[in-house]
Amino acid sequence: MHDEPSSQTPGESTITEILQNITFQFKTEGIASPRLDAELLLAFVLKLQRLDLYLQADRPLSTIESGEMSELAKLRLDGIPVAYLLEQKEFWSLNLKVFPGVLIPRPETELLVEIALPAMIRMQEKQQGRRLRVVDYGTGTGAILLAIASELENLDFLGVDLSSQALKTAAINVDTHRQMLEKSKHRVFLFQGKGLESFGREQSVDVLISNPPYIRSDTIPKLSPEVNQEPRLALDGGVDGLEVFRNLFNEANESLVNGGELMVEHGYDQRNDLMELLKAYPYFEPPECFDDLEGRPRVMKLVKQ
Repeated sequence: MHDEPSSQTPGESTITEILQNITFQFKTEGIASPRLDAELLLAFVLKLQRLDLYLQADRPLSTIESGEMSELAKLRLDGIPVAYLLEQKEFWSLNLKVFPGVLIPRPETELLVEIALPAMIRMQEKQQGRRLRVVDYGTGTGAILLAIASELENLDFLGVDLSSQALKTAAINVDTHRQMLEKSKHRVFLFQGKGLESFGREQSVDVLISNPPYIRSDTIPKLSPEVNQEPRLALDGGVDGLEVFRNLFNEANESLVNGGELMVEHGYDQRNDLMELLKAYPYFEPPECFDDLEGRPRVMKLVKQ
């Protein structure tokens, strides 16, 4: 008997070999999730799902595929985030486009959505059919807005951002998920501006939700090279990291209906500072505070009196 001839040409590497090699390189250079990053990049090159990498583990890569993978791996080693290399990021099970110049959605921000959903369901029940007006302040890719939209119906969304690049990206994602939005009878409007002056400040907003920039200015240079690839506008919260929160608290007073709610993500070490800051804004009820999955302070919910 003779063994079946291998379909692998001498010198070609298999999926398993490529994954092992790239994972080792990533781990050696201190990349936080070396295996995951290698899998995501290789699945992208081969146009496969990650599971298929294991189902086709012995498949050899062509010269072109190996070259594409090598180039992506080099860029990753240079500190370019995977999301920018793939031009996509999953958030709340939604596949979102993301490009350089726009903040990459983080898994921890899903907590903000988790807190918002039950609160908004209660508000909808009280309104007895009136459409709620929801503002996503600093919408970025539109991740928060679209995540909420995927779970509820009959909402008017207003996505606001100072960055034209962010709004272009949000518009692409809104268009991609247009069928879902129409089926759920949502309306989405996108505005460029620093605050709610983009569409007037009459007290007609029911929910103001935001993942604002909250990193102190002097901390920005100390961030990882990967994070520093992201736009400073979406990261820098001013000298004390609280600059945008002050704007949000003022905007909430002018724009929220009585009983309206403000929900914000914040840094893990900022809860006490925000509690102190809130003493200057007496129009809120005492805040509700929430920790993320790692037990770190992450989200604050405020109700306007």
